[in-house]
Amino acid sequence: MKKLYVVFNSQVDNNSMGGGDKIVMNISKVLGEKKLYDLKYIGCPEGYEMVSKNIKNVSFSYLNKFKVKSLGLLGAYFLRILFSFNIFKLRIKNEDVGLKDTVLWSSSDFLPDTFPCFLYKLFNPSVRWVGSMFLRLRNPFKKEIKFNYKTFFSFVSQQVSIFFFKMCCDHICVLCKDDVNYLIRKGIPKSRIFITSGGVNIKEFNEVSISEKKYDACFVGRFHTQKGIDDLIYVWKKIVEEGKNKGTKRKLAVVGWGDEKQVKTLNDLIENNGIGEYVDMKGFLDGKDKISVIKSSGVLLFPSSFESWGVVVAEGIASKVPVVSYRLPTIYENFKFGVVWVDPFDKEKYFSEVEKLLTDEDYRNGIINEAKDFVNELDWENVGIKFSKHII
Repeated sequence: MKKLYVVFNSQVDNNSMGGGDKIVMNISKVLGEKKLYDLKYIGCPEGYEMVSKNIKNVSFSYLNKFKVKSLGLLGAYFLRILFSFNIFKLRIKNEDVGLKDTVLWSSSDFLPDTFPCFLYKLFNPSVRWVGSMFLRLRNPFKKEIKFNYKTFFSFVSQQVSIFFFKMCCDHICVLCKDDVNYLIRKGIPKSRIFITSGGVNIKEFNEVSISEKKYDACFVGRFHTQKGIDDLIYVWKKIVEEGKNKGTKRKLAVVGWGDEKQVKTLNDLIENNGIGEYVDMKGFLDGKDKISVIKSSGVLLFPSSFESWGVVVAEGIASKVPVVSYRLPTIYENFKFGVVWVDPFDKEKYFSEVEKLLTDEDYRNGIINEAKDFVNELDWENVGIKFSKHII
């Protein structure tokens, strides 16, 4: 059987799984369950914790034992890159399967994930390397995003990984046409780039039932400015005020995570706008706990300003909860139904659409019903099978 080694070597902790992690984990899980590949994972301690939490009887080999909690983010990041050479100690080359039937998949474009694969491919050209770029980062040098050490470091890191992709990566998976065109402009042949997608576990969503709606709306995501935190609070304050005028107390559930500064910023926004009693901070949730909150909500708010696909949008559709999103081209091309689109970044229109969904049941049900057939296209099994055809 062909072998697939998935590299999870950039994780910060097991309670902050991003959309890219979720995509790689679920697609690889399908490839293993369908016995298309003998599946193995390699990486850091946090990578093991995250994978083992979501996949039973996981086969995992450590590239290093460096933890962010002990060394800090930058310390762990650089040491993981430095110890990438440990990939040569793993028994990737074995007697029953040659390297031509072996695939390395870097789960992100972070250097701790790409550099080990690049090194191994460089010295073993017959192994196939699948790279991932799930979010093209904005350029701080061109003032596309505020310049600070984080944006500088992240952008430069991605550019180095793209250089590695150009040199010897066999396949690069992205999430939208814009990113395909971006990599082509970087000199990577179109034949080596393919579009995959996020997805949802339809069976898991169907297993969660709720007796009543506890929240008028919910937000799911990182507490990052590009996720639209400022717009979220602006809109929700207006929703709360409109509810008061109608004698209704509106409640927002916030499911998400962030670093200490991001959490404080969000909490300050909530308190400074006087809506603390109208917001329920749920913290990080995943699996059925998260699904339960989404299904218990009337509307899912997705005010992101920068995305490549939008896993949370799919989760809203699968929960039969209408989603309100800005019409970003990278999201709009992926979701045909189940979403109310608002011109970027019209906060007043966003507010009016949310209010309409909360007060007009026929309008709300119409958005839900139009997506009832489309939702099956988002199942991880379908996504995984399509992915496998690109890396054969």
